[in-house]
Amino acid sequence: MRIENRISIKRSIADVFAFISDFQNLPKWNRHILSVDVESSSSVGVGSRHHQVRRNDEHLFEITTYDPSRQLAIRRDPTTLPDLTIGYLLEARGDRTILIESLELRMVGFVHRVAQGVARRQIRLSARRNLGELRRLLEAAHV
Repeated sequence: MRIENRISIKRSIADVFAFISDFQNLPKWNRHILSVDVESSSSVGVGSRHHQVRRNDEHLFEITTYDPSRQLAIRRDPTTLPDLTIGYLLEARGDRTILIESLELRMVGFVHRVAQGVARRQIRLSARRNLGELRRLLEAAHV
């Protein structure tokens, strides 16, 4: 299942990328995340791993794409179901940045397939709320 959302933010691509690629900022704009810690000893980039604590669970994710000021993607540890990849693509539009978020959720089994319709609506709504909070923070320069 693929879900895509886009939002326009009145900040430069460099500002938006710097904020979203610092995963310790996630709890500031994603209401489901309580904390994020770096797990790997390497600098932030492809292959670096992070531990994320959410309200009801926790898991590891790894950066799979890291192209400063253009694109960022993470993948949740594939041993955790459902398998999830989140990508961010940034495009400049004048003094604004268009942020395109894509969520690729791989669900298996009959129950997961049946639940996809409900899950799609809930995930899309939650992602939109989170992106709205991201825009609010960045445009208010509270970061």
